[in-house]
Amino acid sequence: MKKILLLISIFTILTAFTLKAQVTIGTMETPVQGAILQLKSVGDADSNGDVNATKGLAFPRVALVKHDQLQPMYSADEAAALSTEVKLAHKGLVVYNLTENPDEPLYIGLNYWDGEQWNSIEPKVTQAQFSIADCSLIKPNGDYFANTPLDASNYLSVPVNVTKAGYYSMTAVPNPENGYYFSISGQYLARGPVIVRLPGAGQPVHDTPCDPIVVVLNGDTASCTPCVEVKKVPVDATIQPLFDMDCSSTKVFGAYKKGVEVTTANYITLRINVQNGAQGATWSAQTDKIDDLQFSGTGNIVAAGQQTITLYAQGTPTSTAPKNFTITTNSQSSTATCNVTVTPVIAAMKIVEFADDKGTRYGLASGNATYGGGAKQLLNDKMNFGDDPNSIFKYEGFSTINYYGPLPTSTDLNNNFCTGTNTYDIIIIDYDQTPDANQRKVLSDFVNNGGVLIYMDQNTSSNNGAMISAIFDGEAVATPISVGTGCNNVIKMNSGIDDPITNGPFGDVRTRQWGEDFSNTAALTSIPSNAIIYSGVINAATGLAGVGNGKVTMLRHPTKNFFWCGDSGLVDSPSTSGENTDNTTRPFKLASKVINGVTYPYFPADKQNYGSNSKKLPVCNSTIFANVMAWALQMAENHRINSGK
Repeated sequence: MKKILLLISIFTILTAFTLKAQVTIGTMETPVQGAILQLKSVGDADSNGDVNATKGLAFPRVALVKHDQLQPMYSADEAAALSTEVKLAHKGLVVYNLTENPDEPLYIGLNYWDGEQWNSIEPKVTQAQFSIADCSLIKPNGDYFANTPLDASNYLSVPVNVTKAGYYSMTAVPNPENGYYFSISGQYLARGPVIVRLPGAGQPVHDTPCDPIVVVLNGDTASCTPCVEVKKVPVDATIQPLFDMDCSSTKVFGAYKKGVEVTTANYITLRINVQNGAQGATWSAQTDKIDDLQFSGTGNIVAAGQQTITLYAQGTPTSTAPKNFTITTNSQSSTATCNVTVTPVIAAMKIVEFADDKGTRYGLASGNATYGGGAKQLLNDKMNFGDDPNSIFKYEGFSTINYYGPLPTSTDLNNNFCTGTNTYDIIIIDYDQTPDANQRKVLSDFVNNGGVLIYMDQNTSSNNGAMISAIFDGEAVATPISVGTGCNNVIKMNSGIDDPITNGPFGDVRTRQWGEDFSNTAALTSIPSNAIIYSGVINAATGLAGVGNGKVTMLRHPTKNFFWCGDSGLVDSPSTSGENTDNTTRPFKLASKVINGVTYPYFPADKQNYGSNSKKLPVCNSTIFANVMAWALQMAENHRINSGK
């Protein structure tokens, strides 16, 4: 077609000349029999007689004005008054258009006049321009029932008027949301009236006499708000719901937060196995009510075999405690129940980390990735701490960690971190911090008020012991000693302690070891009487360690939110992105792990063959620290000293 149009255009150009014979331009050859005009280059021809030309035909460059008028060939007034005969006389006129008017179907490039309008030889498909012709003619097709999936019979008919061809998209969504929507995209090839059919998807959550539908055309919201009636599921009492639940298929969707009302994004799905003959019956399922939260659903049984059903949440969680729901149904063939646990996420905490400039290797703060940042990767991966349905610990995220640097003055510490509206939930102190008496007083008051303090430091100054003494209500604690010299870098955990740190969400470490780095670990020679002791000191001869000998390297207060480790190397990760292979440094390690078919890219992992003794052992620093952070978040949630929460 394009070649024919091109020949027509060439013929039109030549009508201005008086030609009494066929003509070849470019050579003296006679044109082929069917050509009035032939353009041909001089050169060596191929076997077909074709020559690879080096020049082309340049058409006049014209700025067209309207798609249905011969402007600028005529003035605006003349063009508007042209007769049909004159317009037809220009049929086949070809120009290269220089303008593109968004209000006119005109395109840059070669255009030809067909006697009525300009047409692009190479039309460029752009975004269409169209509008709803008549809001009253928008029609929802099919029947809509609460908790029943939409099918091919459910679609929205929308009459539109296309003023410019091109690509289009159209969506229609209830406002407020009700679990279903309509959507379509495509291309208009011509102008004029069109009835667009938008397929429906999803399933309504609840019945309503009028769901107001918001229609969006190419990103622009239309003024129309048609209604869709969602009916209650019709009940056929003669058909029995005969099915049983597949409890292993239960899945929980949506983030659940304390004090925040659930939405249609919060629901449970599970499969049911339907017996033959139950088609057309109505299924219903519900859970018990826990902390003002409950799930329920109902719908039609569409066919025998497997069918996925949805139970939507209602209410507002009143706590972050895990909630173990029991699902019951109206099945007439099974009285079995299923259990499903819903764990609300803990809202983001205010967390600050104090460390000197070497803290980059141990850094927990977001953005502090000068080194490998193993602890940062652990915390910022939402599969570990996040609101994903498969997150190990349900938490809103660690984006609020503030890396501060060295410990500030007691006044600054008190005013900007520990009291009033500036109160932080969790304070982390690591590497070479020596709080003086005034700073110790502020920190101990912070802990006594319910704040969480994680204190990791191998400093053997009297201030380290005095900090622990302040937390334990002044009970005497001697200056820590260094147990790193000549050690084998491996410290055994106390297998007799079973609590959220030794046996937490990220793993059981009671019979395992942790690794210290750089042969420098602080140990307490006098221990508070009620301390929970996690690890003792190293026995270099055996490659293991015991709790005895009056020396302790890791402990926790039994009732206050205080954890201490005599080595910030607990979170020492590789100084590059790759794994450090040195068996006496960088004991913190992460690795990808698949759990129940779900991939956790930065999951706590043991560093194998660690230590300087001939008997090398795996160390589980990352697992311990992950459990410590989970414990800290839960304690902070329980106390909520931050007045801003």
